[in-house]
Amino acid sequence: MINPVNRYCMRACKRMAGAAAVVMMIINLSFAQVPQAFKFEFLVRTYNGNIATNTPVNLRISILDGSANGSIVYSETHNSTTDNFGMLSLQVGNGADKSGGFGDIEWVKGDFYLKMDELGGKNFMLMPTQKLLSVPFALYAQRATNVDDADADPANEIQRLSMSNDSIVLSKGGGGVDLNMGDNQTLQFHDNRLYIHNGNEVELPFNFSDTSAFNEIQQLTRNDDLITLSKGGGSFTDHNTRYSAGAGLSITDTVITNTAPSRWAMSGNTLVYNGGAVGVGTPAPVPSAALEVNSELKGFLPPRMTTIQRNSIPSPAPGLMVFNIETACLNFFSGSNWIELCGSCTPQPTPANAGPDQPTVSGTSTMLAGNTPQIGTGAWSVSQGEGGNFSDSKNPKTTFSGKTGSTYVLKWSITNECGTSSDEVIVSFWSCGFPLTDLRDGQSYKTALIKGQCWMGENMNYGNMISGTADQADNTTVEKYCYDDNATNCDEYGALYQWGEALQYASGSRIRGVCPDGWHVPGDQEWNALAISLGIDQANAAKTGLRGVDQGTQLKLSGTSGFDALLAGSRLNNGLYYAINNYGNFWSTTSEGGKAWRHAVSGNTTGIFRTLNDVKEGLSVRCLKD
Repeated sequence: MINPVNRYCMRACKRMAGAAAVVMMIINLSFAQVPQAFKFEFLVRTYNGNIATNTPVNLRISILDGSANGSIVYSETHNSTTDNFGMLSLQVGNGADKSGGFGDIEWVKGDFYLKMDELGGKNFMLMPTQKLLSVPFALYAQRATNVDDADADPANEIQRLSMSNDSIVLSKGGGGVDLNMGDNQTLQFHDNRLYIHNGNEVELPFNFSDTSAFNEIQQLTRNDDLITLSKGGGSFTDHNTRYSAGAGLSITDTVITNTAPSRWAMSGNTLVYNGGAVGVGTPAPVPSAALEVNSELKGFLPPRMTTIQRNSIPSPAPGLMVFNIETACLNFFSGSNWIELCGSCTPQPTPANAGPDQPTVSGTSTMLAGNTPQIGTGAWSVSQGEGGNFSDSKNPKTTFSGKTGSTYVLKWSITNECGTSSDEVIVSFWSCGFPLTDLRDGQSYKTALIKGQCWMGENMNYGNMISGTADQADNTTVEKYCYDDNATNCDEYGALYQWGEALQYASGSRIRGVCPDGWHVPGDQEWNALAISLGIDQANAAKTGLRGVDQGTQLKLSGTSGFDALLAGSRLNNGLYYAINNYGNFWSTTSEGGKAWRHAVSGNTTGIFRTLNDVKEGLSVRCLKD
């Protein structure tokens, strides 16, 4: 199979408006069964040099005989379109409107030329007529298929090469050649002469009359420090074998003896010091030390080993010390166990203190109160919360800004080479009307601004639930009742507290009690102020019993005040629960005659109640902002 490949470049003659330029042609002939065609490829460009993709092309291809002006021996037309890359691929010999026989072209005659003509206009810049530099040999070679060969078996044409003595012969009468190798010569050695049989010879300048190999051996001997090689091989003196004994030593043959008094002694493979003290880096070790190592530049290095190696020490003596390379600690044997001696890095950084929590910050910025490091450097970071930033994160007293209604956990960290000490502070940017998060347990409460007072919009539900049959105790735990001892009632209505537990057994004009930091249990006058703000006059506000016209309606759930009083009922002083969904009862901090003032709303009335109640009863708590 013959695969000739011809490449031609088409150069633009001139530019024409709206014209497309064919700038490259590739002719590729590939014949298997000698098809009557060869491949012809174009790269098409517009007149301004841009590649023309998907462009119609209508051409006539002609093959001329002998010269660029020779007669046309074959022609055909092609109407095709370029591809997405601007290439146009044709099969010359497979076009339309053929003139002449493509298979009749006498390629063997000599030169042929390729000519292109545009059909339907003059919109292309055509290449001039070009000579085909490589004859499509496959087309010409097709003519060889008809050569007469009576014997169609190619195997009987094979000849064999063979050799007999000095002759090389080619079979089937191919002749032969005689190498004339009858003049073989032999190389020999005799009587100091090296010669070629029937040829030249050379005399060697050596006397080989003595054929014994042993009389050439020399002997190496030593006499004191003189080393001699026999048979005139020379000698030399080895000065390195002479030794002089210094003070306290003597040398006899190869034995060196210590003649000076010494406390060091050899015991097998062990060098021991018999009594006294050893000083390293000091000429006078302290009397109480058996070994003193003194240096301002170097330390003492005990044996270093792994835990397995340490445990493999046979019969370790109490006090034996090694350095454990796995734990990076000194280890000593106590007599029964190995003890790790891991001291802490020094100096440790100053313990961090981020300052007090700020759960209800008004506005959107606050000053932090971290401690100043004495050792190490400090830095603030935000552990929780989004949108906050520090005016100077390295300043312990920096200003932090955030978003209203957002709660942040900020970390103050003090760091040095030995580690980091950290402490966190909670900052909540809050204004009345936004939900309040109780930082003690994460519960969220609605808030409402009522005539200048900021009230919680839900009952408090903080503490550990206990049975309604038991009184709440003055201890370190906040205790609560849930109606019918059902925890889901606390989730819906809030908790119930005895008066002492509600105040956490404190006294004064503003008592936090069970409320979050920044809030307090309201006093009787603060409850009266709420009633007056809702329309009750001053005189009626201080009366006992039912008062007002619609103030209860304003305070109840879905009322206009935003207070959203829940009718949580109560826990009576006998341990029974009473009146859920009928009464909402709230403690004040004000007591009188062993009882405390209660303010309440009822599901059956539109007014509000003010009564003295037994402090052993369990009522709801509504907190008021400080």
